[in-house]
Amino acid sequence: MASPSKVKAYLAHWLQLGKTVLMRNGGLDRKPRETIIGESYSPEFEQLWFEVQAPESGPCYLAGTEETIAELMSSEWEIVDCSRCSMPRPLRTRGMPPMSCPCNDLPNWPNQDIPAPRSPVSNRNELQTIRDRLNHMALRADLYASTIGTQPADYPPPDQALAWLRHQNELILNSAGEGICGLDEQMKLTFLNPAAERMLGYGPAEAIGHSVQLLLRMTHRPNPSHPSGEFPIGETLKQGSIKFIADGVFWRKDGTCFPVEYISAPLRQKGEIVGVVLTFKDITERIEIERMKDEFISIVSHELRTPLTSIRGSLGLLASGILANKPDKSQRMLSIALENSDRLLRLLNDILDMERMTSGKVAIVQQPCHAGELMQRGADSIQALAEEASVSIVVEPAKVVLWADADRLIQVFTNLLSNAIKFSTPGSTVWLTASVQSTHIQFQVKDCGRGIPPERLEKIFERFQQVDSSDSRAHGGTGLGLAICEKIVQQHGGRIWAESTLGQGSTFSFTIQLSDPTLETSV
Repeated sequence: MASPSKVKAYLAHWLQLGKTVLMRNGGLDRKPRETIIGESYSPEFEQLWFEVQAPESGPCYLAGTEETIAELMSSEWEIVDCSRCSMPRPLRTRGMPPMSCPCNDLPNWPNQDIPAPRSPVSNRNELQTIRDRLNHMALRADLYASTIGTQPADYPPPDQALAWLRHQNELILNSAGEGICGLDEQMKLTFLNPAAERMLGYGPAEAIGHSVQLLLRMTHRPNPSHPSGEFPIGETLKQGSIKFIADGVFWRKDGTCFPVEYISAPLRQKGEIVGVVLTFKDITERIEIERMKDEFISIVSHELRTPLTSIRGSLGLLASGILANKPDKSQRMLSIALENSDRLLRLLNDILDMERMTSGKVAIVQQPCHAGELMQRGADSIQALAEEASVSIVVEPAKVVLWADADRLIQVFTNLLSNAIKFSTPGSTVWLTASVQSTHIQFQVKDCGRGIPPERLEKIFERFQQVDSSDSRAHGGTGLGLAICEKIVQQHGGRIWAESTLGQGSTFSFTIQLSDPTLETSV
């Protein structure tokens, strides 16, 4: 076999002499001529950076491959010459480099550096064409020689590389966060990736072979019983168009549904549509965020508009001079304006506090604090609201020292007591108590209000969340108070939760670390 360096030397020598060479496949096995060209194609040629077009047989090559250009050079090819015959004119005049000999009796690669020249060329155009080809081949030989030794020793053969690519594709499909389904021409499922299985609740054996309408029951249109052709997937099958649906609804195995956006794209094979690839994602969280945004805009606009309207009305009366001779009413208007200014200030402070805590810009300065003192200060700060609502506050202070930021902990007490008072009926009582555990203290704020539905117990600690959206109008507030409480407690290393029975009231509890469980003091 010829090494690349020997091939280069041979080509360079014959180019200098203006000679041409013949190339043929083979070795000592001397395969039949009609299979020489057809079997010349090998994956090794692609590995050597050669583009190869191989006809099925030698006669096919000689008969009609006028535009075929085969550039072959590897360790499997031998450069030989023949002086016993000349190439047929049809092959020469087509401008093709000679690749086989009509007499099919070319000698094997001789054991010498420079073989004998071939028969004289009768056509200068043929010589020029072949020299151009050889120049091109020499350049490729340089490129190939420069890559020798650069491939890793364990570089896989083509079959292993193909298997590796298939494995990579499988990993990508299995790791995708979006659901991916394959459908055939009858809109039956042929493939589900793990994300689709998780979202839909079906295993492969349960889904594959079933209609996509039966499994997903798409209801993005008013009537879910449309013929398949009217669905975007059906349109994709018929027209080959890519469809994007932003407000679809898919159904799970357990009968529940969830909002999705999905893309329906045609699956093509040799230009023909043979199925559909369906990619979808669960947009429940996005819709919830949009709902929260809408509620926040509604709440904030109400919380801003109401006090501003009141302030403007009070100041307008004072500015008009109507109350100039009525000092009592004038004082009342000033009090209303002041109260609503405080309301606006609380709103802005809540929004700013939430933003600072979320971004980590609020530092918690913890130090030893008397728990009972903080509990009493929190109750005192909200006493005026309790008296206005005719609600009593009972504090059972704990005689223990805890490790906390005093101002932030009072803010938690104030928010929890304020909520309890708002949702309590006149004449009822709100309790603030504490119990000491081994390493922490547990505070509780209990009321006898209307209670909280079980499905809302977790959500009420999220931003802009309230038990009922009408609460902001009936009781005021932005839905940020409990979210702020949760952030403060978490920054102290504690946790906060709610327990409630509808119609019997609610209990909010949170824990704070003790400074020294054995240290007690009078409050």
